[in-house]
Amino acid sequence: MKLYEIRSQYLDCLNRIENGEIDEEFIKDTIESLDGDFDEKVNGIACFIKGLDGDITALKLEADNLKQRADNKSKKADRLRQYIFESMKAVSRVRVETAQNVISVKKNPPKVDVGESFILWASGERPELIRHKETFEADKALIKEMLKKGEEIPYCRLIQDESLSIK
Repeated sequence: MKLYEIRSQYLDCLNRIENGEIDEEFIKDTIESLDGDFDEKVNGIACFIKGLDGDITALKLEADNLKQRADNKSKKADRLRQYIFESMKAVSRVRVETAQNVISVKKNPPKVDVGESFILWASGERPELIRHKETFEADKALIKEMLKKGEEIPYCRLIQDESLSIK
């Protein structure tokens, strides 16, 4: 018998008691029988819950371990990328092609490097180059456009980094 069936019978029995439909001895036997079945079912479900809780703990621990392993592998891959990049730069190679890989040193899109004094300068000289959030911040997109057009902006310059591409 399922727990919800025991519960239903138990409530039915209590209704019959209230309505005076069952004698006292029958009530006692029925309630004891239902209580025993009920306790058994509840205990079984409680054991199942404990098993689930154990699984949850083990899965969370495994997830933490897997995340740590993924982080370690990511750091290792980054170090190896940097090692290849520096080695290729040292021997003036920009491309290596093999049957499995094409490794190349490529130019990244230019990015704006804003010096420490820029905000102070721009707030007095060129306020359109800064955006206000909670603090002032350089509008790097606008500065980048202007620098690309050849305009000189104090404390700012275009930088074009390189990175490694593995396909």
